[in-house]
Amino acid sequence: MAITNLSDFKIYDEQFQGGMIEMLTQYDQVFNDGSAGTIRLVTDDMLGYYKREAFFQNIGSSIVSRQDTTSNAAVTPHKLSQSELVEVKLFRKIEPTDITYNSFAEIGGDPEGEGSYILGKQVAQIITLEMLNGVLKALVAAVPSTLTNDQSAATPGTIDFAMILDTIAKFGDNHSRVKAFVMHSKNWFDIQKQGLTDGFENIVNGILTAHYVPFFNRPVIVTDSASLLVSGSPNTYRVLGLTDNAATLSKIGDVRMAAQQVLGQEQLVWRTQGEYRYNISLKGFAYDTANGGINPDATALATASNWDKAVASDYDTAGVLLKCK
Repeated sequence: MAITNLSDFKIYDEQFQGGMIEMLTQYDQVFNDGSAGTIRLVTDDMLGYYKREAFFQNIGSSIVSRQDTTSNAAVTPHKLSQSELVEVKLFRKIEPTDITYNSFAEIGGDPEGEGSYILGKQVAQIITLEMLNGVLKALVAAVPSTLTNDQSAATPGTIDFAMILDTIAKFGDNHSRVKAFVMHSKNWFDIQKQGLTDGFENIVNGILTAHYVPFFNRPVIVTDSASLLVSGSPNTYRVLGLTDNAATLSKIGDVRMAAQQVLGQEQLVWRTQGEYRYNISLKGFAYDTANGGINPDATALATASNWDKAVASDYDTAGVLLKCK
């Protein structure tokens, strides 16, 4: 059993105990405004494992046609039809953490107050990243082949501006619906290099924030999510071009946390544990309840057959995908 003991801390005599904790380097500013409204984080309240929403499908342009003024023949009528969008609920746990009272006493603190606060800050970030990585897995899996620009087998296959344009072009005359890109930092730095080679200025303004490639006028969100990387020789990467409301993460209630003293051991221990729930929905797709089942894990989220296109037009879906090196 893993328990935080006195030996796990740096004990200083009458010296300042630093307040810095190890911070995660993968940022979470990709929700709502940070993603130009393509990945939304909202609060919802839902019972059960799935949420279903019925909608009317587009009746199609063929309903308007040339009229033959010389005929009075019967015409086959059109009909309205409905389909449904399905979002899925995920249940996740925050595993127990044990801290001895002695360990914090020797650094001038206590596990119930300071220990819980430090742990809470870290867990909050980890929860956000888990949600982000999950929804990126689902998006990569859901985008159909008709909206995918696969350059992963090309030589050299390194991302460039032409690939990005070809990927946007998958939306044809609806290309303006692609509002933002999400990519790994490796791809972003490759784009930077091309920008420098081609003589563009002011492309690079920072790292791991929202960036703008001047002539595409779309933000690029950079995140080193494992969901965008396929390990191999060489590694290949997934770049998402997302539409408005491409993905929605709905928090179901608050994170539940519980804590208690644990007795019967060599030392007094403060134990914390928690759990939380949230839904994932993808624009234009229904989660396949038969294939995917309840409470999907990371593998199920990343399985294409678990996301069924529910709309008739590709242009009404979550976006486009580029595969590159």
